[in-house]
Amino acid sequence: MNLHEYQGKKILAQHGVNIQRGVVLDDLNEIDKVSNKLIEETGTKWFVVKAQIHAGGRGKAGGVKIVKNFEELEEEAKIMMGKILIT
Repeated sequence: MNLHEYQGKKILAQHGVNIQRGVVLDDLNEIDKVSNKLIEETGTKWFVVKAQIHAGGRGKAGGVKIVKNFEELEEEAKIMMGKILIT
């Protein structure tokens, strides 16, 4: 069975396991709403942008980025949404 990280986290959370908060972004037009929701819920302004692929090594391939503010979040999300990862 292949699960994306967000799917695995959802299953774990349903069984009482504490997980990091996260949101799947399918549409760049929702980035304001999604980021504001996470800021409200967690108090942080840092984000981790992750590609959801069924392969290892996504970090080395550029599929995981830590960003420190909304401007970086928006920029990295745009790059990642159009990127083909080779792992």
